[in-house]
Amino acid sequence: MLGIFEQQVEKVILAAVQRGELDDLPGSGKPLPVEEDMLVPEAMRMAYKILKNAGLVPPEVATRRAMEETRQAIHMSRDQAETLKLARKLNYLSIQLDESGQRMAQLMLHESYYNKITARLSST
Repeated sequence: MLGIFEQQVEKVILAAVQRGELDDLPGSGKPLPVEEDMLVPEAMRMAYKILKNAGLVPPEVATRRAMEETRQAIHMSRDQAETLKLARKLNYLSIQLDESGQRMAQLMLHESYYNKITARLSST
């Protein structure tokens, strides 16, 4: 359900489309560019951008990178003891990521759920 402001904006956009004012925009008919932070919840984007500009990596990103490196090492390993050690490390990293409470998919799910609940409560 759209609010009053959103409805007004939709009317203005629809009128501009009908007049053909949006036909010759750059990128018309092409897919939207994929932004790096599109999976980051909106509330966290500024903090992530600051960290990125400072050359720092969020903890969950560093953990995911370590997990990928460990997966590759497991794939390349020919030693059973080394593979077991790497599997334990991967399990530990996975648990660490789960416990951090900052998994992107979970955050997006929670944000989406929150938005749906808020919209539903606002409409009643």
